[in-house]
Amino acid sequence: MRASPEDTLRATPWSDVALLGLSWEEDGRDLQLRVLLPGVGADRERVIVLRWASDVVVRLEGLGGPPLTWETTFEREQSGRWAVLFDFASAGELRCSFAELEVIKPG
Repeated sequence: MRASPEDTLRATPWSDVALLGLSWEEDGRDLQLRVLLPGVGADRERVIVLRWASDVVVRLEGLGGPPLTWETTFEREQSGRWAVLFDFASAGELRCSFAELEVIKPG
């Protein structure tokens, strides 16, 4: 059984997350973010799947490596969808609206 978005949001650390890559999947329907969670050790990589993503804004600049999140906010929209903002401080931002969230541990 898949965890609810609220459970997934509470269980995942969202500060100091490194964005390693992003891709469009399912014929451009879903946005996948490959990230490295904070901490030490080899078990930190995750894939965040934002299903039915829309209104995507990606603004990144002045990078010398993967940007780290300063703050990440998730808000439920009146439509029932979710809005997310990954704030990378002076390096920029990634924001979008999505219907479902899944955090996958690769491997």
